[in-house]
Amino acid sequence: MKKILLALSLFLLVLPFSSAFASFDVPMTTTDTAKVYEFEWVGTPGKDITNFRFKGTGKIILFEVIDGLGNKVFTDSDISLSNTYYTTSSFTSTMPHKIKIVLDKNSSLTAIEHKYVDSATNFNYTNLVFNLTKTSDYVPIILNPISDLTETHNYNSVNLKWTNPENSIGIIIKQDGVKIVELANTTSSYTVSGLASETSYNFEVIAKFESGNSDSVSKTIVTDSLPVDSAPPGEIQNLSSGVSSTGVTFMYDLPTDTDFSHLKIYRDGELLESNYKSNQYSNSGLNPNTSYVYKFVSVDLSGNSSTGYISTIKTEIEVDSVAPSAPKDINIYNGSLSGFVSWEASPEKDVAGYNVYVDGIKVNNSLIIATNYTLSNLENGSHYNVKVTAVDTSGNESLPSEIVTLSPTVDAMPIFDMDYDLSDVADGTANWFQEFWPILAFAVGIVLAFMVATRIKHLFLS
Repeated sequence: MKKILLALSLFLLVLPFSSAFASFDVPMTTTDTAKVYEFEWVGTPGKDITNFRFKGTGKIILFEVIDGLGNKVFTDSDISLSNTYYTTSSFTSTMPHKIKIVLDKNSSLTAIEHKYVDSATNFNYTNLVFNLTKTSDYVPIILNPISDLTETHNYNSVNLKWTNPENSIGIIIKQDGVKIVELANTTSSYTVSGLASETSYNFEVIAKFESGNSDSVSKTIVTDSLPVDSAPPGEIQNLSSGVSSTGVTFMYDLPTDTDFSHLKIYRDGELLESNYKSNQYSNSGLNPNTSYVYKFVSVDLSGNSSTGYISTIKTEIEVDSVAPSAPKDINIYNGSLSGFVSWEASPEKDVAGYNVYVDGIKVNNSLIIATNYTLSNLENGSHYNVKVTAVDTSGNESLPSEIVTLSPTVDAMPIFDMDYDLSDVADGTANWFQEFWPILAFAVGIVLAFMVATRIKHLFLS
């Protein structure tokens, strides 16, 4: 009796465990073509599917989970089966599902399980999949490669042509193992350009399918040698230029020759660029108001050079907007009815002259070249505010100097502006000497004659 109770107790303990985790036998062993099994499954709100797992022999070709909107939420393939469970990758969805299993024709599936995770309690448990029935046969698409691959090439390009297999969705082309382009399934030719001459290349053409890619079909070619070419390329066209005081920018169209390589650019015979390929060129560091001659020589792939396109430009005159510094060290000399002002020369090299202001009014009609100025027609006993500015060759006027006060007085000597400069003094001296030279020569001649006679007399009488 004890043995019966013990066995019954063990049976009751195992029963709930087996109902939760034991496999569900579904006899599917057949010898016909690959089989497709499909069933509907409705997700439980608040539950996330963690995985499906299978038991059997052989392999599952394809396993898909499709949601109620027709979207594939999970796909796995080439699943090897054994008598122990195989677990797929996990996915998450709570929508109604359509489960599709494609089983290899020589395989059998004996059990399927799926597992939930309860998001509220994080409690794992397993439910069984049931009502699994075969819905159709599965004929896998054969991934046929492209066929009839041919090629033609020259020194810098290759053209590939082929025939596309049925059911392909695209074409992949690789150059030396690296994918260079992906084409539509309606394309059956492609040209690869920009290759180097006398160089070996390997090209692979691969058909692309929904379920994968076919084997590649390849061609290895060696590009031709460069053709013998002695004709020079054309010149640049439609050149225009933008010039500033210190630089120039050229814009132009490059030669249309298929073998055009680069430009050589010269300025006044000096080579500036030996391998220039852009359609715009800028050159800076030029001198203002200066002419320069540029030459653009075209060079082709064979090394032939054109005569050269010549453009002469002249830079703009430099615009100076910076005023010189204000004059310093202003000195005033008071005279009677007059005054005299002097100052230190401004240090800038482009100073053209100076202006003098008395009580805010400029008194000179033209720029003062000297560093002093005589003021006249003033009133004794009055006070005058005097300031000086410097003006450069571009017409920029400095800020005014410090203001000094001039006070003419009757007790001072009047100051006269003789308005003479050094050249006037030199001319006057020359005129005076020319006018009085005969009288001076006559006077000096009498004295000399007397001295000579006295010397001769002493010579004979001694």
